[in-house]
Amino acid sequence: MGLERWMRILLLVHGACAIGSPHTANGPAPTLEQLVAQLVTLRTQIAAEKRAWKEKEQTWQSELQLLRTEAAALEKDVASCRAVVQAQEKERADVERRRERLSGVLAALGPILDGAERELRQWQTRLPPSLLTGTLRKTFSELPATPDAAQSVGASRRVQVVLALWTQIEELLHTISITRELVPLDGGGACEMDVMYVGSARAFAVSADDRRACIGTVGADGWQWVSCPDLAGEIRRAIRIAQRELPPSPVRLPLPAAQSWPPQPKPEK
Repeated sequence: MGLERWMRILLLVHGACAIGSPHTANGPAPTLEQLVAQLVTLRTQIAAEKRAWKEKEQTWQSELQLLRTEAAALEKDVASCRAVVQAQEKERADVERRRERLSGVLAALGPILDGAERELRQWQTRLPPSLLTGTLRKTFSELPATPDAAQSVGASRRVQVVLALWTQIEELLHTISITRELVPLDGGGACEMDVMYVGSARAFAVSADDRRACIGTVGADGWQWVSCPDLAGEIRRAIRIAQRELPPSPVRLPLPAAQSWPPQPKPEK
């Protein structure tokens, strides 16, 4: 409604009031100027309220847009989390399947490890004590002594120990080792000799004065030594060649025929 229309209405109201009754119950009727002032005040208040409402509406619209943006971001996060959860569930299922397969492998591996460890313990009697030192002795000490110990060690560590021992033994079998140790004599007692181990099958020993010599072989009861003084010179020369004190040259020493290990016990008569 325009200002001119409001002015007309006020003039009509004012004229009616002036004609009907020049005074109100509480006093004289308001003049036209007063009515116009009231109208202006009212319109000013209405305009202020509209502006305030507009500003609030803009603020609410901005907040609503922010909430919508945050809601969209949260929906993306929720979708991402669902994807992560699904991937984790799939991975957990894969891990569980692998665990079941590994449990089956470990169950089958147990008897194999038991047999390998039994055979390795027999090698402890075959290997000469003078060579069973250092890392090799330490690795042998890690073999579980009882089923409960094997269970506590775990299959993974048992496999590592078995492989380490086989590797060290294999290296020793292809090595010529020189030591100095007490060798038992046929008539009793012992003599300190230089000993040359050829792998783990045979050993040759010679005394410092080259007057005594022995050949050692390993059997089910450990190492046995047989006196052979006639080979003292050849054994000494072989030791000096192995120690690179002499140039390489042929040496005639008796070597055993290939045989299986562990030695089988002799049949009872």
